[in-house]
Order: sequence, then structure tokens, then C-alpha cells
Amino acid sequence: LLEAAPAQLPGLIEEGWSMIDGKLVVPDTPGAGFDVEPRIFEQGMQDRNGFSLSLD
Repeated sequence: LLEAAPAQLPGLIEEGWSMIDGKLVVPDTPGAGFDVEPRIFEQGMQDRNGFSLSLD
């Protein structure tokens, strides 16, 4: 992520992110502007500490 300092986070898809004039610009998409690789998401769901939240 590119908040205060660049970082590498495996599994995050950051396509469309850029730093312009010292400002982080993210794609105009719903959410936080990033997606999680499906394989990494599924791995997290299988972890014994993983969980899913839904609003019905």
C-alpha cells in the first residue's frame, strides 16, 4: 500500500494506483480502490482464524 511509505502486500491487486504531486490516487471503483487475489482470499477463509461477514 502507498499510505505513508510504499509497501509490498502479497495478494493485493493495486492496478490503477499512482502517486501524483505527493497524493495517492486510487481508481474510481467501489471500496478502498484495491482488490484481493481470489486465491489469497480463499486461503484466508480456510484459516482457522478467518471469518466472513455478511449483512442480510
